Amino acid sequence: MSKFNWRNGFASGLIVGSVLVVLLCVAVGLATATIDPTTSGNACGGAGSYDCADNSEQVPYGWYWLRRAFAVEDTIAQWVMMAFTIAAAFLLLSTLKTTQGMARDTRDIGQKQARAYLFLQFGDVEFNVVDNKDGSNLVVKIGVNLTNSGSTPGYSPIIYYDIQEAVRSEIIPQPQPENMKSSPINTSFIPAKGKSKTNLSRTWRVDDPIAFQGFKDRLVRFSYCVNFLDEFEEDRWTPIISGTFHHWPEGSISFLPDKLHETADG
Repeated sequence: MSKFNWRNGFASGLIVGSVLVVLLCVAVGLATATIDPTTSGNACGGAGSYDCADNSEQVPYGWYWLRRAFAVEDTIAQWVMMAFTIAAAFLLLSTLKTTQGMARDTRDIGQKQARAYLFLQFGDVEFNVVDNKDGSNLVVKIGVNLTNSGSTPGYSPIIYYDIQEAVRSEIIPQPQPENMKSSPINTSFIPAKGKSKTNLSRTWRVDDPIAFQGFKDRLVRFSYCVNFLDEFEEDRWTPIISGTFHHWPEGSISFLPDKLHETADG
């Protein structure tokens, strides 16, 4: 049902009410009181009882008070005008409120169509076995292109990411941006339909670093989101995407997102 259907009912009610007011005016106008029941003494102004007729029975007693309350001769038009004025003001305010809502919706739709949309395209994934003094023995380096599929630039982009070992058949709690490593991009903005290349890495200690190189026994889970300013100077966060890297198709490396680790953009 359309959200504007209430206006049809309101208009119908306004018409019916106007007709009733007109009928009331006609009825009251036809009821012309000849004697004021509140007066005392001789209603004929001192004339003899044989010179004037008592017409008080011609008009019901209640009609007089109805006419007196509404002052039909002078103010019925004012009552009608006031009713129409109130109704028109209510309808005008409702129309203005609806128009403002439509303007906001139109603006939001326009901004969504025009704003920047940033995401990562993955390149090479490298695993290097090291022997550092701090005990770390594995370096994972991921090449990415921060890509803008929107129609306007994305400014001051920062990639928040986390690289960790994925445990098979086990859901790892998804990290939040405040617990991720941040990597500002070496450019101040990503143009519309443009991209910027960078590398993301982590060095840490695992019990068998060689097992990661084949993507068979051990997997790497990568989680990320991007923070940036859009053309309308609004602070934007992409959804948090989490997934693992696999040799698929054969001979290439693919990033397969895990929907269990994806949150909607607020």
